[in-house]
Amino acid sequence: MRGSTTLATTDKACYVVTWKPAYAALIGAPEGSVERIVVFLAQGGFAQDVTDFERQVKERFLDAEFDYQGVELDRTADVFDAYFTLEEPDQVIDLDE
Repeated sequence: MRGSTTLATTDKACYVVTWKPAYAALIGAPEGSVERIVVFLAQGGFAQDVTDFERQVKERFLDAEFDYQGVELDRTADVFDAYFTLEEPDQVIDLDE
């Protein structure tokens, strides 16, 4: 099964964050370094639209990543877009369920 099918239902959204070359350069990682990170975040309420939720995911990811790496940049969606990509996985399977 391919596409946007999710096999396990959850109250958390799952995204894959991927480094862009500019981020590897910013943190001094070897040229060509790429890291893909799976992030989960509790989904918002009924009034929260997809754009607002994705912005929240980006900003909260930057908080965690920049704190870990010691990077002093704004934690905004525009900064995220300069250094990372955000995509939803085709499928999420929770093997514990």
